[in-house]
Amino acid sequence: MACLPHQHDKLAAPMADAFTDALDLTPYTFIANQISRDPLNVASAQKLQKAWQQEVARYFPRGPNQQADLADPNLLDHAIWYVNTNCSRPYPGQKRILYPKEIRPAESDERVD
Repeated sequence: MACLPHQHDKLAAPMADAFTDALDLTPYTFIANQISRDPLNVASAQKLQKAWQQEVARYFPRGPNQQADLADPNLLDHAIWYVNTNCSRPYPGQKRILYPKEIRPAESDERVD
């Protein structure tokens, strides 16, 4: 069953090099998680994560209002960092985890610590 292309698929780089004609059944080596998935302050972490989820959702609307590259690059960088660290570590160069409203646009030369 083939999937219909989505408008964001047009933005993706072709992945033809990621596939081969030869099947590789070599088992992979499991590496256990190195980062705790349990935040120290659950209520505070949930509030912070919810704020980020709501902010990011604004840049990925459903339906006919979708647009490519709508998010500010600096905000998107922070969002990706926080998702990948489970909101457990500050963005590199910052002293604490920031709320979305504290992120300055990419055009600004000022730094938030």
